[in-house]
Amino acid sequence: RSEFQISLNQSLNNFGSVYLSGTQRDYWGRSGTQRTYTAGYNTSIYGVNYGVNVSQSKNSDSNNKADKRLSLNVSVPLSRFLAGNTYAGYNMNMNYAMNTDQDHNTSQQMGVSGTAMSDNQLSYNLSQSTANHGQGYGGNLSATYNGSAGSVTGGYNYSNNQR
Repeated sequence: RSEFQISLNQSLNNFGSVYLSGTQRDYWGRSGTQRTYTAGYNTSIYGVNYGVNVSQSKNSDSNNKADKRLSLNVSVPLSRFLAGNTYAGYNMNMNYAMNTDQDHNTSQQMGVSGTAMSDNQLSYNLSQSTANHGQGYGGNLSATYNGSAGSVTGGYNYSNNQR
């Protein structure tokens, strides 16, 4: 197997950054070449982080169409907007991610994570995901408490396939 990869990253100063990458893979004992191209943009506006990414992957020996994907990520530091109230010292973030392909198969995930209590002794994560227009879904809740006598961790997961 051989692989060739090139990537370019460019800062746009206050306007974020862009990146481009390309990969070519050849496999021993198999004809054809796999080529993957990726482009993305990341920025932060008032502390809210945004990212968008597009990619395309294709095997030269395949009659199948190229695999094209688009992803979007947003991260909001909720604690930044809580200054001056009880929660100001806590670390709290909301995250959103969306992925879709050329056949409109789409998955989304939204969650909140962070820490709480006076010394950030409690950490937590709560997330909910959906896929294929709501046909698949799931969620997760987990928390860890670190106290002077030890730590305790608990969690709960569910999906439309299991609970």
